[in-house]
Amino acid sequence: MADYLEIAKRALERYRSQQAESGQQPFPHCPRCGSYALYRKNNQGDYECETCDPKNISQDVARRVQ
Repeated sequence: MADYLEIAKRALERYRSQQAESGQQPFPHCPRCGSYALYRKNNQGDYECETCDPKNISQDVARRVQ
């Protein structure tokens, strides 16, 4: 039987290494809950999470790799 957790871990490692090689920043996510449902008006200013509701999430914090 396939070990899906191991497959997912390897895929994530591959994705992160490809991201590092290309110089792309990670996709922004909430530092509290890990959700990618972030919003900012007119794509400017700080983010707010639509899942757990913290506000004022800076660009640096939202794109930090955990």
